[in-house]
Amino acid sequence: MCLGPSKKKITNKKDWFIKPVSSIKNLIENSYILDRRRIKKKLKSARFKNFEVRLAKNFRDIDAAQNLRYRVFYEELKAKPTIKNILYEKDFDELDPFCDHLLVFDHTKGPQHKSIVGTYRLIRRPMTQIHGKFYTESEFNIKKILSNHGEILELGRSCVHQDYRNKPIMKLLWKAITAYIMHYKILIL
Repeated sequence: MCLGPSKKKITNKKDWFIKPVSSIKNLIENSYILDRRRIKKKLKSARFKNFEVRLAKNFRDIDAAQNLRYRVFYEELKAKPTIKNILYEKDFDELDPFCDHLLVFDHTKGPQHKSIVGTYRLIRRPMTQIHGKFYTESEFNIKKILSNHGEILELGRSCVHQDYRNKPIMKLLWKAITAYIMHYKILIL
């Protein structure tokens, strides 16, 4: 995975962390905060043998990641699903649309959306300005962490299909996470 540095000059980024994003228009105008189209054009997937790791490019990718999470969390690990989880056979919550979804594909398993074998959900501070909070905030008091003015990344909803829980898959995921951290200059995980 290779993420190039942003060409757009970032001004008053420190001010942005203090002042919340008040609208979608404001978020779009400050495209250094989040421009998924631009970053995904720069993004080159990492490969190892028949495996590929990359960010989700569209809703079909996210849908496939949610299906994998459902199979691992609810079917394999026996978590308690909601009625909606059961009906859709997906693990999802209100944060998913605001996150980047890191995916590992096994190209020997068939069509791309049926070949996802691992996923990680990534959310940065700018997206919490729209949604309202990190998932962790609903479980723990992280006010001291949030008082830092640097970029924060929350990693969650990590899962790998049981047939693929091995060192190469985890290396691919963390190689991609490292590139993501470096691109966004993440200070706190």
